Amino acid sequence: MNEEEQGVNRPFLSWIEWLVIAIALVVFAGLFLPVYRGGSQGAARRTVCFNNLRQLGIAVQGYNAAHQRFPSGAATNGQSMFVKLLPYLDYKNLSDDIRGGISLADASKIDLEIFRCPNSNKAMANWPRSISNDCFSSDYVASAGPVSRDTNSQYSRRTHTKDSPAYVYDLGDKGLIGLSGMFSPRIVAIDDQDVVTAVKYLTKTGIQAAEVTDGLSNTVMFMEASRDNIVLAPSGKHSFTNERPAWAFGQSTSTAGELKEAYFCRSTIKQINSFDSLLDQADPIHELCISSNHPGGAAACRGDGSIVFVNEEVDLLVLQAATGINEGESADLDQ
Repeated sequence: MNEEEQGVNRPFLSWIEWLVIAIALVVFAGLFLPVYRGGSQGAARRTVCFNNLRQLGIAVQGYNAAHQRFPSGAATNGQSMFVKLLPYLDYKNLSDDIRGGISLADASKIDLEIFRCPNSNKAMANWPRSISNDCFSSDYVASAGPVSRDTNSQYSRRTHTKDSPAYVYDLGDKGLIGLSGMFSPRIVAIDDQDVVTAVKYLTKTGIQAAEVTDGLSNTVMFMEASRDNIVLAPSGKHSFTNERPAWAFGQSTSTAGELKEAYFCRSTIKQINSFDSLLDQADPIHELCISSNHPGGAAACRGDGSIVFVNEEVDLLVLQAATGINEGESADLDQ
């Protein structure tokens, strides 16, 4: 008579079978958990990055409420716009120190996490220029709007008339800078052919919200540039370099006060994460593309403080339209 006939219930699984299943689960977990952990860590880093950009957007709104205008992209005393935002980023003490006389170089030796994307390479965070090797940089840049080197594009236009604004000004070796972005310099001189001949950043020349006729919710204000600047090595291979300015350095000016450099304002001239097409030549600093180490794209903050993750495959014309304040159209980056 077998066990069933004798009324004896056989265990559902023997201890050997349970042992085999346990071993299989341990092996499966060993394979799966690192992937899960890496994915969750990546998502957490992206959340921190988004929050940093959102805080910058909120700070701009605070500045606007206090001054009835947005901060200019730089100032004639050499400060970056980030210095002006410090009181609205819970760094009022540091702002007071700068107003009290601390040098911008000394201020830049402080690594402020608000300017750091956790997905960027921290080893590449320092400014490698010989005058300030121990200064910290920023992984976020302000939008100077769309520009183009294509003469057939409206964004290559350099003349300014009442009904047809100029889009771009040539800064020579620093590249083209946009004139229709949230933090573009102001036009201060045109010649008798209506060609822009001088632009300037001044503390009191930031744009007003009413000038953003496309709407704050449709216009990019800050963008990520955390993948570091792009160059091509002599070998022809793509590489990245950490040549970038300290977070407190916004520009340098001549004695006449005209704009020379505005490091943390970037023009939209290339697609996200794109490489320079010229061998052995880095992009001019204002033309470095928007970039990040987040898979698939880069984060941006719009004028209303909302955050969008922009796919690196987004059409350049759409990206350019989204960074202009008066394009007359709504550019959808939420695709």
